[in-house]
Amino acid sequence: MNGMQMKSGIQRSKKGSKNIFHLLFTLLEPLKLFLIAAIANGVILSAGAQDKNTNDTAQYLTIEQCIAYGLKNQPTVRQSTLGISITEKTNSINLSAWLPQVNFNATFTHYEQLPTSFSLNSLNPDGPLIKGHPGVINTLIPQLTASQTIFSPDVLYAANSAHLYVQQAQQINDSTKINIVSTVSKAFYDSLHTMDQIDVLREDTT
Repeated sequence: MNGMQMKSGIQRSKKGSKNIFHLLFTLLEPLKLFLIAAIANGVILSAGAQDKNTNDTAQYLTIEQCIAYGLKNQPTVRQSTLGISITEKTNSINLSAWLPQVNFNATFTHYEQLPTSFSLNSLNPDGPLIKGHPGVINTLIPQLTASQTIFSPDVLYAANSAHLYVQQAQQINDSTKINIVSTVSKAFYDSLHTMDQIDVLREDTT
């Protein structure tokens, strides 16, 4: 019996504490809004006091100007735009295999010392051998070759898929720009909504 009374007393104390906390949060909610409004009002008043002492150089941007700034300075847009140029240059390199190919090579040989050879003296066969150094000190052998690709599966595939790679790069660029426009527009209107909330809090506190 005493145990059941203790349990019911504990449950009542827990319910009572919950009710007290709920009551405190309910009472503190207007105070929290008042503090937020007071802070916002103080910041605005402080900014207004500073504007009186200095020239007003603030600029207000429209949503079109914000979007244009984002499209111009966003690194992902620059990267996707650069990707189009890279794709076009890569296609040009792959298709250059259709053009005639001319190669030039040269081999240059220089001997510091020519080899030594001994030969019989035709005028005096019984005499001593004649010492000589046959050969050329410097030798240059040029080589020029030219070739033309008549048919190549790899080059044919590159020619048929070149426009597809360019189209893919352009679609990536367009998708990136769409995401930037969406993000900037959302941030712009979120900022306007926040400023309106601050104005409402200022009116409530004045």
